This record gives sequence, structure tokens and C-alpha cells, in this order.
Amino acid sequence: MRFIKSLKKLEKNDVFSIFGEFVANKVRDLNSSHLQSVIQHTIHTVLLEAEMELHNVEIHNEQAQLTVHFDPEHSSASYTVT
Repeated sequence: MRFIKSLKKLEKNDVFSIFGEFVANKVRDLNSSHLQSVIQHTIHTVLLEAEMELHNVEIHNEQAQLTVHFDPEHSSASYTVT
């Protein structure tokens, strides 16, 4: 039984889980809880927008480009979908 659980864990260690750990470690290293919250919110918003645009693309059969700009000096982010 432990062997099967170990195999399932290994299957989840793909490039996305590794990237997620990288991002998590970067955010943890920041000294500002406010900045951490802004980054977390920005990432969530970008993912939501990408999912929404994906549905638009499927409906309209077009491709979308998502551009994100993060300004750490002002703890803000902006993004555009074209």
C-alpha cells in the first residue's frame, strides 16, 4: 500500500509542481506579508484570467496572449489579454 502511495506522489512531481515549489519558495523569502498577499492575488488573478480566456478561445477559436507586469516598488501588478 505504501508503494502505491509513493508512486502517486512521484506522478505529481512534474514540471508544474516543481515550478510551484520554486514560486512558493520565492514568495516565502519576501519580508513583507503585504507583498506576499499582492503576489498571491496577482498569480490567482492571472490564472483565472487565463482560464476565462481559454474558454473564450475555445468559443471563438482564436489564440490569446497574456502579458503580466509586476511593479514591486508599488506592490502592484497589471496584466493584459490580447
